[in-house]
Amino acid sequence: LQIEYDNGEKMTVITDGTWQATNKGPIVENNEFDGEKYDARLELGEWTKKGYDASAWQQAELMEAPKGKLVAQLSPSLKEMEEIRPVSVKAVEGGKYIVDMGQNMVGLLQVRLKGKKDQPITMKFAEVLKPNGNELYMDNLRGALVTDIYTPAADGAFSWEPLFVYHGFRFAEISVLDYEPTVADFTGKVVYDEMATIGTFETSNEIINKLHANSYWGISGKYRGMPTDSKQRDGSLERLGDRTTGADNESFIFDNALMYKKWLVVIEESMNENGSI
Repeated sequence: LQIEYDNGEKMTVITDGTWQATNKGPIVENNEFDGEKYDARLELGEWTKKGYDASAWQQAELMEAPKGKLVAQLSPSLKEMEEIRPVSVKAVEGGKYIVDMGQNMVGLLQVRLKGKKDQPITMKFAEVLKPNGNELYMDNLRGALVTDIYTPAADGAFSWEPLFVYHGFRFAEISVLDYEPTVADFTGKVVYDEMATIGTFETSNEIINKLHANSYWGISGKYRGMPTDSKQRDGSLERLGDRTTGADNESFIFDNALMYKKWLVVIEESMNENGSI
């Protein structure tokens, strides 16, 4: 890391054996398909500030430098592009609550809840409910657990959102709380590649308008650095071939030019001498 100060002074920070690391932080598990587990009892305090006591941390292990050439990515990064609030929170059996975002979305759920020390609060996600309206329909998720778990370090209120996962969902099942939360306690943060919305569409026919709205949500949720498919099950993979053919149509809604360029570069680099991938 090369730092140049306003007065012209320069400093070079080099990663070496004096650096320290720890694997004892509060994020104990995270996986895009399974969710994130956060244990507030393991929080590290103000570890980013000067004077922090890191005596319990390990010395960093020196590794061989990576091969290849380091270049900047061609496209913008993932970003929280929108926020939506749920339309309802309903109590169901077992001390659980079903949060309805009113819209299928891809992103994460920020919660502001009250918990008890050492008692985990579980958040599960799904696109639809079972016919009884009181349970998440999970069969289409196959092996994906799609579950976030927060364990409070003390009694009282907390605010939390996962850092390293996202979910495709409309409904979230919250358990177990000893009080009834409200819609104000939840915020859905819609996450996709940073792109400007450059096109709108509206007619006098509500069915056609809804078709366009569905397309908007379906397209935005699948821009994740590379074109992907479903964001809720354990098969959310990057797609190069036929998926890129939709980019032209999608450009009427989103400014996806940089994304499209990136896909073309990846496809070109993936081709062999015969022109196949």
